[in-house]
This record gives sequence, C-alpha cells and structure tokens, in this order.
Amino acid sequence: MSRKSSFWVTLALSVLTLLFAATPSFAVPMWARRYGVMCSVCHQYPSLQLTAGGLDFFRRGHRMRGDTVDKDLTHLLSAHVEWEYDVQEKGSTAFSQPEFHLHAGGAVSPLFSVYVDANVNMDFESSYLQLTKGHKENAYFTARAGKFIPTIVRNYGMGLMASASTPLILTDATLGTNPFTPARDSFGISLAGRVKPLFVEAGVVNGEDIETVATVGNHKDVYASAEYALPDGVSGVGLYYHRGGYDLGDPSSLIPLAFDRYDRKGVFANFTRDKFRLGGAYLSGKDDIEGAP
Repeated sequence: MSRKSSFWVTLALSVLTLLFAATPSFAVPMWARRYGVMCSVCHQYPSLQLTAGGLDFFRRGHRMRGDTVDKDLTHLLSAHVEWEYDVQEKGSTAFSQPEFHLHAGGAVSPLFSVYVDANVNMDFESSYLQLTKGHKENAYFTARAGKFIPTIVRNYGMGLMASASTPLILTDATLGTNPFTPARDSFGISLAGRVKPLFVEAGVVNGEDIETVATVGNHKDVYASAEYALPDGVSGVGLYYHRGGYDLGDPSSLIPLAFDRYDRKGVFANFTRDKFRLGGAYLSGKDDIEGAP
C-alpha cells in the first residue's frame, strides 16, 4: 500500500472511530444521535427514501421546527464510505474506487444552519448556509447560499441518499454538445417556502465549467420549481424549469466560443407505499446556439 493510501485509510478509520464509538447501532447518523431517534424516523423502505418528516427536515436546512445550536461535536459530524460494483453487458466488471464522505452540519442558531458533504476523493459535493424562518407547523420561508442541487431534483431524482439509482434523465446530457444535466452541481442562492402540501423554490446559480467543452461562469442561470404532496407527505408531483447559458468550446483554442442559450422544463412524480415506490420524470427543452441552425 502506498504512503498516500495509508494516510487516507488511517484518517478514515480514525474519524469513524471518533464518530461512531459508543453509539447505538440503530442511530449511527449524526442527526439520529442529536435528536435521540431511530433512522426510520426520516428514512423508510423500500429504498430508504425520506419520510414526510425527513423531507421536511431536509427542506428546513437539516433542522427540526424550533431548533437551535447543539455544541456536541458528535451531533454535527458523520461519515460514510461508498463502494460501487459496476456491471457492463458483454464487458468487464470492476469495483470502483471507494469514496469517503464526511458530513457536517445542522442548526447553528435559531435561524441559521449549515451543511457540508465533502468527498475527500474529489471535492465538496454540497456546501451551503441556510436561513429558515418558521411561521406555523407546516409553513416557513427558507433561503440558501453556496453549492447545492435544486430541492426538487434531490427529492424526486437523486433520492436523498436512497438506495435506488439516480435516473439517467437527470444525470446524462441529452442534446448535442450541451453538457447540462438537472443533477449538476451549482453555486448560487435560492429562496423557497412551504405552505402545507405546497413547496416552491427559485434560484439564481452558476454551474461548474466542463473543461474543453463548455464555460458557464460568464452567465447566470435561473430555475424554479413547485412540488405538491399527497396526504402521505411523500407521494406527489412536481414542476421544474431551468433557463441557462453556456459558452461552448475550448477557451484555450483559437476557435471562437459559441453561446448556447437553453431551457429545460420537466414534470416529476412519485407514488410511494410501504413495499414499493414508483417514480418518473419527463423533461423537454431546446438549445439556441449562435451561428447554428
């Protein structure tokens, strides 16, 4: 084993020992420890998707109603390791490189909370500061600033760490050279609010540049979404809209960049019961590339 590999293995074991020692086996995640509840309060079978309470906890900024700061460090830190086994038809199969994730966050004041998901193999997958102002039990206003994914995509598409795979329609580019995907990481701000079964969100963001393919930092993107939950609080439908722009091409080449103005519209839906979950999404959109038909 190389010296670099030994360092990361030692670090991972040390952190896991610190975080999980003397912790009941049913309450490993940091928030289960903080609130003294089982993981099933927020996650449920068949795919470990969020319950109605778990979804509300996420939307509020990883905090309960009326939450405030907790100075216990073990209630603010957690970690997990992801190791995938990729199967290809008529091809070789292999284990991917393990990914070690360090999570930190929760309420840090009566109004503010933070969340960080750091993949030590790569970079920060999420990192944001969030303000939440409650009105009633099922009504509140919230705002985020940092690196995040639209809430509707995290809820319906990414599964919020559920065991189900992420739909390809959200993770694969679908039109020509435009590399946009709804599940891409974005930097920016968002405003959102809940009134009973209705949750709406809008944001102004920049995606990350795709090296030698597209530059997005020169243009601001906007998105908006609305989700309506059925009485179970989990099943529901959602509407999604994104309007953005890329400078297509390699900035280091002598060929001028072509500006691509695009939009994406989508409908999300899921129907969840104790033993099964059905989910789907339909996306459409167009590109308007300068100089192209």
